[in-house]
Amino acid sequence: MSNEVVVLGAGMVGTATALALQARGYDVVLLDRNEPGSETSYGNAGVIQGEACEPYALPRDIATLWRIARKTDNSVDWDLPGLWRLAPSLFTYWRNSAPARHRRTSLAYAALIRRATRDHAGWIAASASEALIRREGYRLIFRDSASFEVQARKAEKWRALYGIGYDREDSAALAIAEPALGRPFAGVGRLPRNQKCSSPGVPVTAHS
Repeated sequence: MSNEVVVLGAGMVGTATALALQARGYDVVLLDRNEPGSETSYGNAGVIQGEACEPYALPRDIATLWRIARKTDNSVDWDLPGLWRLAPSLFTYWRNSAPARHRRTSLAYAALIRRATRDHAGWIAASASEALIRREGYRLIFRDSASFEVQARKAEKWRALYGIGYDREDSAALAIAEPALGRPFAGVGRLPRNQKCSSPGVPVTAHS
């Protein structure tokens, strides 16, 4: 096999991939049409996720599919020519979204995501970006109790299946953590493993 690798896209994912391959002895070329870290990695939320074990499954229930077909929500935009072109891929997506297949995929994802914050730590240190990182977790804030309880049930499943931590917080705890919000909410779920980079394009640029 060739020891030469070309990585397309010099955002966070491409840059980290190139660095990891280089560390394993590969001769790597990283290509992008623009400056490194100047597109998605410049403007994204900067969350280093430690909980994203389940890839998005294609909805399989009739009610959700009916809403998508009628375009009554903003989850999917589609047109007939596009559906026709993507039909083979959509069928594969449908098959792999079946509960048993999706569970197997999620378990594989979980093994990777458990390494995310640990592996990022090395790249953060190498780019001298430690001052940009916040490690107090990530909060999901809910205006109504029903939505909060749905998320809490999902989080309990994540905890049981993948060992993902999840803390329930009340409005008083949120007010202390985020005083600028200035209003009560129905519930708060905190994902303690997640981290936040205040300027995600900077570490990418530093590595270039």
